[in-house]
Amino acid sequence: MYADIFRLFQTFGISRAGFSKILLSYPQIFEVDMKKDKEESIYLLQSVCGKDLVAESLVSWPSLLSISKEKGNFQSQINFLLKCGFKKNTKLIIKALNCIFLKNEQALETILEGLINHGLSQNYAYKLIRIQPTLLHQEPIEITRKLDYIFHRLCFSVEE
Repeated sequence: MYADIFRLFQTFGISRAGFSKILLSYPQIFEVDMKKDKEESIYLLQSVCGKDLVAESLVSWPSLLSISKEKGNFQSQINFLLKCGFKKNTKLIIKALNCIFLKNEQALETILEGLINHGLSQNYAYKLIRIQPTLLHQEPIEITRKLDYIFHRLCFSVEE
């Protein structure tokens, strides 16, 4: 069984050392049917970042193995990131995907609306998300609190 899992990862260019790193940070890999669940996740990831970045992405962010069509929204998440100006086949879109893979489309739109409601233009909101994709990892209420603090307590303007 373990040899099969390792061979699957090897087909995507993941070395023994990379496989070990994934196991250490994502031991759930042994709890699922690899052929059924994780292979699909890897192919979905490959559709976004291309074959060359799959190995590096999975070794860096093993939690990306949780991506699946059932959990949802994979295509809507990718569409949201592309709308924000992320480019396919880049490390940045993978980093952003790692921040949002548990969020649904409505949660992402809520974050975007929160930024716009604080006076940011849609284009600037997209740029902020591209510059700081970890922003998408936060809950909308936390982002609102931080923006309120920046704009009202520290008296920064939207232009700054």
